[in-house]
Amino acid sequence: MRALALAWVAFAACGEDPGAGSGGGSPSGAGGGLEKCLVGSANRQLECFAKLDLRRGGTNQQLTGAKGEKTEIQVGGVPPGAELPIDFRIRNTISVATAAPLRIDDIRLEYTAASPNETDTKALECFDGTGQVACADKKGKWSRVVPPGVPLTAGVVTEESFRIRYKQFDTKARSAKVCLRLGGTADYAKTDLCFEVVTTAGKPKIKAQPTLIDIPYVQIGKDASRDLQITNLGDATLFVSKIEVNLDPSFTLTVGNTSHKGGTAANFDPPLVIAAGAAQSTQLLFKPTDDKKRQGEIRIFSNDGTFVGGLPVLVTANSKVPCISVKPGPTVNFGAVELAKVSTQTLTVANCGTEKLTITSFAIKAGGSSAYALNWGGVKAFKGDAKTGPTEAAPMALDPNGQFELQASYTPAALSVEDPATQSKVPDVASVEVVSNASPVQLKFTGVCVVKNCPEAKIFVQEGEQVIPQTVLHLKGDGSIAPGGGSITKYEWKIKAQPPGSQQTFVPNNKTPNPTFQTNVAGEYEFWLDVWDDSNPPVKSCNPAVQKVIAVPSQALHVELLWKTPADPDETDKGQGVGADLDLHFAHPLAQGPDQDCDGTPDPWFSTPFDAFWFNATPKWGSAATEDDDARLDLDDTDGAGPENVNLNAPQGVAESPVQYAVGVHYWNDFGFGKSFATVRIYVLGKQVVELANQELKPVDMWYVGRIHWPNKEVGFEAPVLQQCYQSGSACAAKKNPADPKGGAMWQAQGAPCITPCYLSPLANSSSAVCK
Repeated sequence: MRALALAWVAFAACGEDPGAGSGGGSPSGAGGGLEKCLVGSANRQLECFAKLDLRRGGTNQQLTGAKGEKTEIQVGGVPPGAELPIDFRIRNTISVATAAPLRIDDIRLEYTAASPNETDTKALECFDGTGQVACADKKGKWSRVVPPGVPLTAGVVTEESFRIRYKQFDTKARSAKVCLRLGGTADYAKTDLCFEVVTTAGKPKIKAQPTLIDIPYVQIGKDASRDLQITNLGDATLFVSKIEVNLDPSFTLTVGNTSHKGGTAANFDPPLVIAAGAAQSTQLLFKPTDDKKRQGEIRIFSNDGTFVGGLPVLVTANSKVPCISVKPGPTVNFGAVELAKVSTQTLTVANCGTEKLTITSFAIKAGGSSAYALNWGGVKAFKGDAKTGPTEAAPMALDPNGQFELQASYTPAALSVEDPATQSKVPDVASVEVVSNASPVQLKFTGVCVVKNCPEAKIFVQEGEQVIPQTVLHLKGDGSIAPGGGSITKYEWKIKAQPPGSQQTFVPNNKTPNPTFQTNVAGEYEFWLDVWDDSNPPVKSCNPAVQKVIAVPSQALHVELLWKTPADPDETDKGQGVGADLDLHFAHPLAQGPDQDCDGTPDPWFSTPFDAFWFNATPKWGSAATEDDDARLDLDDTDGAGPENVNLNAPQGVAESPVQYAVGVHYWNDFGFGKSFATVRIYVLGKQVVELANQELKPVDMWYVGRIHWPNKEVGFEAPVLQQCYQSGSACAAKKNPADPKGGAMWQAQGAPCITPCYLSPLANSSSAVCK
């Protein structure tokens, strides 16, 4: 190959286009003629061209001007008012041997503004590679582009560039046409190279870290916090519109400078903005008032279409609570002991949790009987002072599932006196306090001193001392002890106290050693047991065994209905037609039925699936994944007195979107017993907060009790628990004749309870004859 000489050779000698060069005209709408060769041979001249290589920076997308060609700009992550530069580079990739310079006559942007705010600045604009000079001002001034290897002179480069700059005015899509008028290349001699620039929003992608917040244990009165980070992993801006804190009020979520209690929602207007690749930090604080396990969720709502119902973050707290168990307890009965003799009880102390238990005090409190003692010297694992027991300086530690036995003794020094009121001996009593990193434990030591020993009655409740309403208790009395190895020949159970409205009895009777008893109403029950031994004559227990059991609703809302029917001689008997039948109704806000009470709005009663009552006891109201947001009728009583109750674990309302549940009582069938007197009680989180007692109802009456607000003041908000319904007279009478003196309206500030007589249900009702 002969050496190539650098020379400008007239292209006319090799068949130059007559229109080429600076003196010739350009084809219509195109860049014009070809350029001179950059390099020629010594003996012959060559036909020379430029070859365009146009590529987008970053993506390296090649653009050729093909029909429909476009390049997309992802702008979803650009904040309002911000700019995004997109660079393009132009190269000449022809072989040096046949190279001509690539001439850029013009680069123009064809764009129509889509916002009235696009005045001085447009959403899409064209600049040179520096971003300083508009493309329109560079017309005829662009550098010529040659391939690498060609010596550079003034106005000649190996790469030219230009920039399309996007500015975020709004979320509307934008498009523009970019055209390059070129010379020196046969490919674009008769037409411009054009392509479209279009903006796309991209997609946000939300991520919460962590996805599970677990706070193992926090003691009562203390607090703990955990960070929650919301990150945008997408290529568009993430807008967070709401964060629901579906937890109890012991939790507080802080976002920025605002805090939001459990049971509320943080609404953001305007939305919380998280740019692509950025994150927002929040903090969850837990400050418990008890050591019960907590479980719930934080739900984050955003414009990420993957999580239309919100991104859930599960939350658990007090999941690893230190737990102490002391048995027997909380009352330890040493029984009847003869003077100067000793009775002992073995206390089994166990770690019933999953965390290490540390006991720092286990002592008899001052002020009680001095007849009791604790023998710490007999606990091999305890290395501290046997007189004082565990202290802060010398604690007693137990690993999970660990336990030890502690002997307690009762040595009476004086005979117990008789109480004339109870005809029982006054016991010696002392209190014991157990302090640890678990919840405090209080024990009560009790015993009596007698001349001659007597049987000791003992009660054991298989279900424990705290249960939920409707629990059937299995009461065990067969653990009672007769002195001297004798046997117990007689048992007598008494129910000394039960909540108002409860009329339960022992089954099969009160003479059996181990009867059952149903706690059908929330409240406290007190059981007594006396026993007799096989002496001749039989000796009765010195004191009855006493056992209290409390029935506490575990649900957020618990509604009870009880009633009394004066004409019913025995409200405890069972069977169809042996007592009046009243029904409790608890309706969802969506419940709609015929307007029989004439207040101008649909009645909520008998509207399935949104009215929970005997015919629709377990409706499906909320999420298919859980039953907690569905009401449940747990007991339907058809033969007198009640109770009936409805429970709802997780009401659907939050502070910014509260709900109201309707409560009503319908007198379904009196079976000839006539009027009844109904009582409604409402519990929130196990606490009774409303009682409406002894409302007189006639057969087929419908009592609209009122509407329960959720959330309400019992869970830290302003709304009352119950908006009671009052009427100034009969709304139906007023509807028929506005001049009727009996006429009136419902939902008044005060007045009589809202009762609609002859309220017929769509179901059969044998008492409806009274309305004819």
